[in-house]
Amino acid sequence: MRKIYIICILTMLLYSCNTDDDGNGDTYSYTYTENSELTVITGEGDTYMKYGVVEPGDKLVFLYEFVAETDKNLSDDGYFEYIKFEIDPELESFSYSNTELITTDLVLTQSCFCYFPYSVAKDVDPIGTISGVKTSKNTWNINFNLTFYGGVNITSEAKYSLIP
Repeated sequence: MRKIYIICILTMLLYSCNTDDDGNGDTYSYTYTENSELTVITGEGDTYMKYGVVEPGDKLVFLYEFVAETDKNLSDDGYFEYIKFEIDPELESFSYSNTELITTDLVLTQSCFCYFPYSVAKDVDPIGTISGVKTSKNTWNINFNLTFYGGVNITSEAKYSLIP
């Protein structure tokens, strides 16, 4: 009987020390839409965060999406980043830097259970570089090294696919 108790205790200890969190890890997606237009909306009231709304139009709108791994044991866990920008659909390649970025309506939206209080230092246009080359009818290779809100640096090199 004592051996059964010891085996049960050892089994419980073994399972309680399991470090597998059953999470899927961070995820990224890279997509774009045709016949669209991006409208940048400034956050309401006392936040510096901006939002990109995709509507019908005559541009290509690109979406970089980052979803951080979440802890299933926390109800208010979760962090998302969305970078959106638009270009002329006639282009086969593009490159924009610093003040040119404003012509693309480039916007980063961060989403989480947190607060982004307004600050003059953060209410600034993005800087950096973004470039892309159309590699097929439905695919673009896009690289960027960007700084948003005066200090959020994001770098990416990825293949973007058309959402049908």
